[in-house]
Amino acid sequence: MTRFITTLALFAIIALASFAQAAPLDRTLVVDAVQQAATRNLPETVVSVEVHNVVLRGQLDVPEGAAVSVRIRAAGDEDWVGRMSASALVQADGKQIGSVPITAEVAPYIEVPVLRLPISRGQAIGAEHLSAGRREAGSLPAGIVREAESLLGRVARKDLGLNQVVRASDLEKAVDARRNRSVTLLLQRGQLKIAAPGVLRRDAMIGDLVQVLSVTTRSLVYGTLVSPDLVLLPTVATASSASQSLRSQAPSSDSNAALAAYSENQ
Repeated sequence: MTRFITTLALFAIIALASFAQAAPLDRTLVVDAVQQAATRNLPETVVSVEVHNVVLRGQLDVPEGAAVSVRIRAAGDEDWVGRMSASALVQADGKQIGSVPITAEVAPYIEVPVLRLPISRGQAIGAEHLSAGRREAGSLPAGIVREAESLLGRVARKDLGLNQVVRASDLEKAVDARRNRSVTLLLQRGQLKIAAPGVLRRDAMIGDLVQVLSVTTRSLVYGTLVSPDLVLLPTVATASSASQSLRSQAPSSDSNAALAAYSENQ
């Protein structure tokens, strides 16, 4: 009986000693491991991540004093963005001692243009108004402009504040040439070219059919905006016959007459 009691006491001492030499896995090690793994697996458009709400779905004791390391293995085809599931593979002194299932939330941050200076309604945005800022992707409003180049020269349709991201709906419609812009009217057929000054009547983009006031004839003509400063007039039989006698480098008075004839026949 005495020997049995002694044996039980010995087992109890060993068990207590083993318990004293083990400790729960440090959650901080898991959080750091998730951060490192998510950073290594960043999607192309993401510049950094923050890890939140890491939850260990089990418990694992590790030897006290051992060099513990944690490696994260994502479950299935996790893309390391948003809420994710994974396993924490734990090693002590270089030997794997177990794994713990975990969940975590990975918040991706992207780089977007933000306003370093306030912008007033009707003001055009220049390079001096912009800087690069990091924003959590999930908190950004819909329709933001992601490229600074796409903002240059655009006009604000309302007041925009400091450090604000810019949405497409915050901007006036993009145009290549604005109303009242001076343009060149070009009438061309074969080697014959007739040019005259004009003024756009509406904002327009390249490729638009536009209405132009001819400075020469004070009449309205229609053509296609082929560059911000050039409107190509369509070639029609009446315009061709009106300018048939003109040479490639016709005098300006003849050009005016041809353009006047063209305007009357449009």
